[in-house]
Amino acid sequence: MTPDQAFTSFTNTMQALIAESSCTQVTKRGKKHKFKKPWMTQESFKVMQQRENYRKKVKDEPFNSKLSEKFLKYKNLTADALRKAKTEYYKNEFEEAKSNPNEKWTFINRILNRNKNSSEATSCLEVDGQKMSSPKEISECFNNFFSNIGSGLADKLPATNTDPLSYLSRLPHDERFDFWKFLP
Repeated sequence: MTPDQAFTSFTNTMQALIAESSCTQVTKRGKKHKFKKPWMTQESFKVMQQRENYRKKVKDEPFNSKLSEKFLKYKNLTADALRKAKTEYYKNEFEEAKSNPNEKWTFINRILNRNKNSSEATSCLEVDGQKMSSPKEISECFNNFFSNIGSGLADKLPATNTDPLSYLSRLPHDERFDFWKFLP
């Protein structure tokens, strides 16, 4: 076997192993792409598409350093474009809400994901493979968990014969905490 044949065989084997070990998920999208975030612009979407094209090419030819460099360049361009678009979007939104305090706080709460309707109770809970759906069962399960967690953690601590006060005697006298210094 010549060196060229050996290299070709090695490359084919490596590509087959890479293809076999990589996990891919096929997703189908319609022709119209809806931006998932409000700050997504047409420009940032185009840069993302170019980045994805280079990602696919690098996946097909993982040992091509020029493609890897181009992909890295577009990866950084995408991050910069998204960062700028996001900053500009929030800056404009905040400027629009500047004159009205209610709008400003509504905007801030939306950014922080503070929804007024977010206090929904848990409707179903699964504990030890058993599903609970009644509010009474769920509340009892939470109560059992939180009332037993302290004793459960305490049981996991190793037993010791050391007096807890012995740790305090190692401190210099002037660094000890004394209650009588603070009491009238």
